[in-house]
Amino acid sequence: MFNEPDIVYLLEQCKAIIPEDRILKTVKNRLGEEISIRLGFEVDEEEVLKIMFKGEEKTDTQVLKAAKPILEHLKKVGIDKRKNILEVFSPSFRRATIDNALKFLVEKNFIVKKSRGVYSYAHGLEDDLVEVEAKTL
Repeated sequence: MFNEPDIVYLLEQCKAIIPEDRILKTVKNRLGEEISIRLGFEVDEEEVLKIMFKGEEKTDTQVLKAAKPILEHLKKVGIDKRKNILEVFSPSFRRATIDNALKFLVEKNFIVKKSRGVYSYAHGLEDDLVEVEAKTL
């Protein structure tokens, strides 16, 4: 007989978007539903670690990881077609992940969808993805 855990969690850092936050997600749960939540960590002036619940995590971490280089690419080139973005990032990310990252960036107003399959960097907006993402979640 083997001892197997009923619940296994993974605490994951998403350096690309919010480096000080962590995502706690269920890897295995035989007792209920899987969860995925965002936690924030701060050290106060008395050097006590505070753990703050920042909400449920709805965006896949792979999408968040793909969003940062796509945003940097669009900052550099200004405007690009989806086809070219897929060519550049398909070695690193799946096609669906890239599409979801583009959708995420458009929803958060980091990039603008000019027309079908054409995206541009949203000039004039603060380009700090970390700060805005922290406010929206």
